[in-house]
Amino acid sequence: MSSDSARRPKTLVLAVGGCGCNLANDMPSAGIDGIEMVAANTDAQGLERSSIKTKLLLGGDPATRSGTNSDPLFGRAAAQGSAAEVRRLFEGKEVVLLTAGLGGGTGSGATPYFASLAKEMEILSAAVVTTPFSFEGVSRKSIAEAGARALEAEADFVVAMSNDELSAHAAKLGFIDAFRQGNELVLAALRGIIAFVEAEPTGGAFQSRRDRFRLYMKGLTNDERCAGFFATRPSS
Repeated sequence: MSSDSARRPKTLVLAVGGCGCNLANDMPSAGIDGIEMVAANTDAQGLERSSIKTKLLLGGDPATRSGTNSDPLFGRAAAQGSAAEVRRLFEGKEVVLLTAGLGGGTGSGATPYFASLAKEMEILSAAVVTTPFSFEGVSRKSIAEAGARALEAEADFVVAMSNDELSAHAAKLGFIDAFRQGNELVLAALRGIIAFVEAEPTGGAFQSRRDRFRLYMKGLTNDERCAGFFATRPSS
């Protein structure tokens, strides 16, 4: 292996949809840098607003793409249409971190598909996602649950932050402090995952790397600071 490839980051953060991109926008200011980050969205205008330099418009022509109308089937189809570009982004990586909000079409439809590509390429994947508030309605909650189940079937580890749980904490802390604490925990989790991956020996048997990664993820999400914020959904 050349010294250049040895220095290349082993982690890729793929921010999916509006919520995923918003979270990733905060990562550099939280001390998460030196890795590759890509913003992927079906909404051309939303993608343009992202501060992430590398952007991927899912589904093609920006003149015709303005989102999925909250339909996960559209989100998945758009992701499938960008599969070749995503495969190139995944090449040479050992871990893909997916960030997304579940309940809409892009996050719920595209994110599980990207996790399936990582699995196919024997790249470890973890998804850090948010789930909707109850007041957003039954339909959005149902879409989020279906998206979470699809992610569980493909990703090596899924960490879900419930916005309803944030609301419960808000009764004690106030909304601003509760959301800030939740955001800080998500960013701290991502920072810890990246540090672990980058410190791991390069290469080795996929199953061994997968076992070490899952063990680390379980320890991270069992941290008492995460109690009441995160629900872990490990894959089988």
